[in-house]
Amino acid sequence: MWPEESGVSHSVELQASMRFPVGVDKAWASLTEGDLARVSQPWGPIPGIVAVHDEPPGFFDEPGLTRTLENSDGSTMVETIRALDPPNRIEYTITELTNSFRHLTPGAVARFVFEPAGTGETSVTWQYSWAARNVAAQPLLWLIAHLAFRPYMRRMLERLSTQARSL
Repeated sequence: MWPEESGVSHSVELQASMRFPVGVDKAWASLTEGDLARVSQPWGPIPGIVAVHDEPPGFFDEPGLTRTLENSDGSTMVETIRALDPPNRIEYTITELTNSFRHLTPGAVARFVFEPAGTGETSVTWQYSWAARNVAAQPLLWLIAHLAFRPYMRRMLERLSTQARSL
C-alpha cells in the first residue's frame, strides 16, 4: 500500500521523471516488452536485474500475477502487479528481498505513469514507496534510497527511453 493508504509513517518516497521522445504506446512497450536486464544495470550498491524467473504468460495483462527477479549480486525479489491501466499506469510491489536491503525494508510499492507530453512525446514518472522495517531503519533507508536508488532510477529511465526509440 502507499503510505497515504495504509497510515504507515516510516516510509521513504522517491520519484524520477523523464520525457521520452516517443508516444505513450512505445514508452509503455519499452517497459512491458523490452529487455529488463538491458535497462536495469547496477549502480553503486544497487544491483541490476540479470534474469526474470517464473513469469507467467500475460504478466502485464492482469493484476495479481508475480515473477521473480534475479539481481546481479545473486539476490532475488518478487514483483507482483497490483494495478494496470495500459498504456497509462502500472503499479506493482517488490517483496521477498534476499539481499542485505531486506534488513531495512520488507519491500516497496512502485508505479510508472505514462502521460502524453506534446507531439509524439511521453512524460514518464516512476515512483517508489519503500517501507522501513521500523523507525530506526528509516534514516539509513532514506540515505540509500536518495543517494543510490534515485540515481539508479534516473539511469534506468534513460535506458528505457533509448529502448523505446528502438522498438
